[in-house]
Amino acid sequence: MATPQAVFHRTLLRVARDSILACAVLCLAIAGPAHGQGQFDTLRQDVRTPNPGDPSPPASPSGDPYASSKPDLLSNFDDDAKSTMFLGTLCLGGIALSSPLWGPYALAGDDFSTSRWFAPFPYDNVPGYMTMEGLEHSRPWSCQLSADYATGLGDLDSTGGHLLLSTASRFGADTSARYLRERLPGDRQDSLWLGDGNLVFCFARNEQMQWRTGLGLNWLDDRQQTDFGFNFTYGFDWFPRKPWVASTEIDWGTLGRSGLFHFRGTVGVLVNRFEAYTGYEYYDFDRVHSNSLIGGVRLWF
Repeated sequence: MATPQAVFHRTLLRVARDSILACAVLCLAIAGPAHGQGQFDTLRQDVRTPNPGDPSPPASPSGDPYASSKPDLLSNFDDDAKSTMFLGTLCLGGIALSSPLWGPYALAGDDFSTSRWFAPFPYDNVPGYMTMEGLEHSRPWSCQLSADYATGLGDLDSTGGHLLLSTASRFGADTSARYLRERLPGDRQDSLWLGDGNLVFCFARNEQMQWRTGLGLNWLDDRQQTDFGFNFTYGFDWFPRKPWVASTEIDWGTLGRSGLFHFRGTVGVLVNRFEAYTGYEYYDFDRVHSNSLIGGVRLWF
């Protein structure tokens, strides 16, 4: 017959064993759903999961769901005054929305009548990058090829490349691809590819600056599938004084079911046709936002 002390020890061991098992089950239950739940999983959900329909506004007694009890602020104006106000607002809005196009055009003093070609690389016996057509060593096309590393000083970093082809006809193409990595708890890692491809048009240019805009596609690729979206791009290169180069790019569009906004700005120093640059990059999806510092090199040819 077991002594009371032995019974107590066996009971204590069972309690300890059951407690350990319960803690293990609880840890697995907590860790299980979190496995791989990082910013990239949130991004995938935004890109690939349909948004729930917005609830319909409650119907008003009149049957118009958008009817309001608030007074109509334009009720004191006649139809002619309302039309004038509408046209004025439309004109001001059009001027504001078009300023990213006519502003650089005026700044560059571009009149589309002067034909310009490219130097072999920026500051090659020219004050910037472009020169008059037909001059010695000038050519009707140019190309930029860059590679860089970006870090958010946290769990996200990326490596990527960018190619921009420009021509004297003002039409060109630009494409980029980035490999993004995210460090997760438990020494795990998640990754995906982001990129875009665009047809661009240089709408304002002179010897020291080139402004471009265009349309194309965004894409995301990972181990599960590939998603696409529409892209509007806008950017410029500015050559203020040897050996400096300032470049900016904005992408705005969609990716799957998510919105996408991307900003990138760099400042670099040229040595012959090689540029070393640093800058800042920002991505904004529906629920995922990232800020990164950039460092890279670019070849002009």
